Amino acid sequence: MSDNFKLVLGKTGLDKATVVLNLGCPDSRQWFESNFEAHEKAAKEGQELLELYFWNKDKEPLRNGNIANDYIDYDDPKKALAYIKAIYEVQDTLNEQEDVEDYLKENFADLIATTVNKAQIKTLQYVIEHKIESLPTLLINDVIK
Repeated sequence: MSDNFKLVLGKTGLDKATVVLNLGCPDSRQWFESNFEAHEKAAKEGQELLELYFWNKDKEPLRNGNIANDYIDYDDPKKALAYIKAIYEVQDTLNEQEDVEDYLKENFADLIATTVNKAQIKTLQYVIEHKIESLPTLLINDVIK
């Protein structure tokens, strides 16, 4: 399921877990690699609703990740997850690229959105509303943990 600015896994749950990440952020990658499977399982089992936001944080080391974030296909959650996992696997290479868009189009053509998404306006609203300052950030029932 997608509402075009975040990736949503599960339909309902006892809790809502929201995670704010960036595809170019090493700490986001570490969180994803260490925690995503458990949250995905909980969402599939109806224990939690999992929301993933990808924030284009205005910080130079995240520049390439910001560009990669814009190619997440929120209309196709399976493809989006495959893309997210693939990018985190090659994050070091992604972050070395001079021309990120060409790199993404050449290496992930079958996984990227066909048009750059406009999720960042709603993601930024969420970040401001919840006073999020760092990546990654985990919220349970809209409370930062």
